[in-house]
Amino acid sequence: MAWEQTYLLSPVLLLLLAKGSWTQDLELLRALEGQTVSVTCWYDTLYHSSEKIWCKQIDDLCYPLFSKGAEKLRYSIRQSSRLNYFTLTMTKLRMSDSGIYHCGIATKNRLIYLRTIHLVVSKGELPLPCGSQPSWLSHPFRLTKYKLSIADQGSVSSVIIPVACGLLSKTLVFTVLFIVTQKSFGQHEGTQQ
Repeated sequence: MAWEQTYLLSPVLLLLLAKGSWTQDLELLRALEGQTVSVTCWYDTLYHSSEKIWCKQIDDLCYPLFSKGAEKLRYSIRQSSRLNYFTLTMTKLRMSDSGIYHCGIATKNRLIYLRTIHLVVSKGELPLPCGSQPSWLSHPFRLTKYKLSIADQGSVSSVIIPVACGLLSKTLVFTVLFIVTQKSFGQHEGTQQ
């Protein structure tokens, strides 16, 4: 299976991305019917006690997946007690499970999407590189790519970019102050002699 490469965008380009876009940073996840997949979603500490969601997008709506009746054990959400992430698991996959999914946080007045997954469930075998048999075909696997976005989505990476930009601007300010101070001292030394 060939994984798509991920490219890091410059902070300037990230500022131009549409906030809250569902198609932004879409991650492809392929699986076979009957398999189990798990997706890990990281969030900001601020949302530790907020409700965690896993929903399937149909048109412009996202329908939460509930476990009921025969479906009772197919979907589960497990939150880490020590770290800021939760893991979503879907078992006994069917071709009808294919689609776009979002994991996120539900607050009082909005949904915060942390990751967007395009799940493709197929019959038969997935194409394998070099004829090898990876271990993930026989048991569940986790997809743990971080979403890199400055949009207010509560993810760990939504903190990293503003911090990096802040450090860069502070460095520039201190550099300018240092140069001005050095020039100022140079002028004072020249006038005192």
